[in-house]
Amino acid sequence: MRRDLGPGAPPDLGPTPVDPGPGDSFTFTLQLVGVHRESFDGRSRGIDLDGRISDETDDLGCNQEDWEDPLDGERGVDNTLALLAPTLEAALGMSLDEGVEAFGAAVDIRLIGVDGSRTDPGVALGVGGEPPRVVPMRGGRFQGTSDRGLEVWLTVAAVRLRGVGVDARLTASGTLTDVVVVGHFDIDDVVETVTATAPDIDPGLVRTTLEAVADLDPGGDGLCRSISAVYDAEVVSR
Repeated sequence: MRRDLGPGAPPDLGPTPVDPGPGDSFTFTLQLVGVHRESFDGRSRGIDLDGRISDETDDLGCNQEDWEDPLDGERGVDNTLALLAPTLEAALGMSLDEGVEAFGAAVDIRLIGVDGSRTDPGVALGVGGEPPRVVPMRGGRFQGTSDRGLEVWLTVAAVRLRGVGVDARLTASGTLTDVVVVGHFDIDDVVETVTATAPDIDPGLVRTTLEAVADLDPGGDGLCRSISAVYDAEVVSR
């Protein structure tokens, strides 16, 4: 059931931790390797972070159209960075992916209580050392977020990606495929970090550019304060 979080609310951070029951456990380290871009048919991986299926008429969805997931056709995926990345790269004359991969941001995840069928209404997912939260697994695929923050390279500096989560598939052999890491950037964080790192960049221009595509955390002033992001990731250890 989708929840209307209301204006000014932060992204939905997932269910309350509970006991997932017996089963196998898996631990993986995921390293971000680049911005997840839209597919050739205009779809994107990721998670519905605000519990809404939004379009340009939805004020509570920041009047930004959500994506459709290419794996299962679910609508409501939040990934504004996919739209913003080409603009940033053109303005700065640099690849965001190169910076992300070189910076090497990584996060540990742990799955607990996974049964052999890889279909379970309640497995526990822990992100970045936080207490696990129970999420559903269907055909090995699972999604979940956290309160965890992670420093990720964005244009000219590392900025905190908040509410870090993961969307991936666990195979019968215990490996991870189709891995993406998700989260959101607070616009205030981005402006403050970029201005401190590159004082020649106009902070007003940075803010207006981000506010034009912000898709999370709507305020009473009609402006939204966060942008969603999805990153391709690789398993570097297990």
